[in-house]
Amino acid sequence: EWAKGTVELGLSARVDLIEQRLDLVEAPQNRVYEERIDADIAETDIGMWLDLDWDFTKYLNITGGVRADLLFYNVTDRRESVSPVDVAPYRRTAAGVVVGPRAVVTVKPIEELDVVLAYGQGFRSPQARALVDNENVPFTKVHSADIGLRSRIGDNQELELTLTGFFTRMNNDLIFEAHEARFEPIGPTTRIGAVFYAQARPLPWLFGAFSVTYVKATLDETPDPEPGEPPSGLEAGDPIPFVPPWLLRLDVGASDDLVNLGKHPLRGKLGLGYTFVSERPLRFSEKSPRVNLLELSAGLSWWFLELGFQVFNLLDTRYAAQEFVFESNWSP
Repeated sequence: EWAKGTVELGLSARVDLIEQRLDLVEAPQNRVYEERIDADIAETDIGMWLDLDWDFTKYLNITGGVRADLLFYNVTDRRESVSPVDVAPYRRTAAGVVVGPRAVVTVKPIEELDVVLAYGQGFRSPQARALVDNENVPFTKVHSADIGLRSRIGDNQELELTLTGFFTRMNNDLIFEAHEARFEPIGPTTRIGAVFYAQARPLPWLFGAFSVTYVKATLDETPDPEPGEPPSGLEAGDPIPFVPPWLLRLDVGASDDLVNLGKHPLRGKLGLGYTFVSERPLRFSEKSPRVNLLELSAGLSWWFLELGFQVFNLLDTRYAAQEFVFESNWSP
């Protein structure tokens, strides 16, 4: 009687059909002077999992399980042939299996507090065009662990606070290579950080949420230089490019009934959101500028009808969605 829970067995299937193309274009005629990428990719993922979720008294919950994925790749690369004399597209297939367990333990010493410990293994699939025919697909294994506290305060849980510390390690991370316009391996990486999240509803019509994330993402080893390629500009201990150390989000919203129209009230809502992204590290010790974004939303609803609008980037801030630093090559 003191233990109860569920057992779940699942099966999933997913198919991705991808067309990739990259041309170098000369302005202002828009003339294509070099075709870099022209490929078709078919990817199939069949997943199976077993999941357990058990309560041992009201003070302890244990969840965990295992998932296995079987992935198939079929790549047709029109810009790459098997040999210089063979102009036929380079067609290749590859497959692989990856298994990952996970476990979460939640302890409730008091009603208002949860202590959560978790560990899991995941994977990231590779760049499909980098696969070799009949290759055993080299997955990137991800080991993740975190410990956190979660507290709910108030008779109606008007305030919820969460603090989590996390550790993640990849055995072979990827980074976008601007020269080749594709992701390239850079070896093992580690991420250590923390997340704080607060959610409050001080009044029935007022809602607020705040979160801040800090992460120290670094390379564990110096990437091996590629023959004939320019230096990567990365060394062991360097921050991982494009990963911002600080990320902050603030939301404030109000929603309430304004007036009764017939049998149903006219309800209004107003929301304001703010996002801060710190300087993102780039190669060769460069950094991208920090970003501040403001959003606004408002709306009216009545019965089954709703009319609203959202304004993203309210202050019309100009920023680079993607920014790269690399050695230019002006060789004719």
